[in-house]
Amino acid sequence: FINRDLKDQLHLMGVNIGFAFIAGSAVIICTDFESITKDRHTCVVLGTLLQFFYGALGFWGVAIGHASFRAITRGVIGGNLIPACMMCWGVSLLLTGIPFIEFLEDLGTDPRCFISWENVPKYPILHTTNSLLNLLNVLRNCYSYQSINTSTQEGKSNR
Repeated sequence: FINRDLKDQLHLMGVNIGFAFIAGSAVIICTDFESITKDRHTCVVLGTLLQFFYGALGFWGVAIGHASFRAITRGVIGGNLIPACMMCWGVSLLLTGIPFIEFLEDLGTDPRCFISWENVPKYPILHTTNSLLNLLNVLRNCYSYQSINTSTQEGKSNR
């Protein structure tokens, strides 16, 4: 299934993004049926799958963005898939397990089968995603500031 030439490019990361998106969308469609969402245990399963696949989708977006940046700036194309798989699916699995450890009583109470009707069980996935985006934003701003200062100082030395 995994061709060596295809593995060295970024296509298989896109396949993982597509799989996570399609699986998450299928779970969302399942939560539209009232007969499925009436049972609390089924709601817990759907909420867990929803959190897992959309969490993985977010991490895969970051991973393919990083891999594309490395490919454009450094020419590094291969060697990203296995570490990205471990990071994206693994961190998403860890974030999915936190509500089961901390908030087991609250799971399955949301009418649309998200994580919980209460806000506190939603914090691990939402705050982690928000913190990751804020960190990437700070790094992007630092990189932009450094490149602006470098180009400004080069312009002064050429005068």
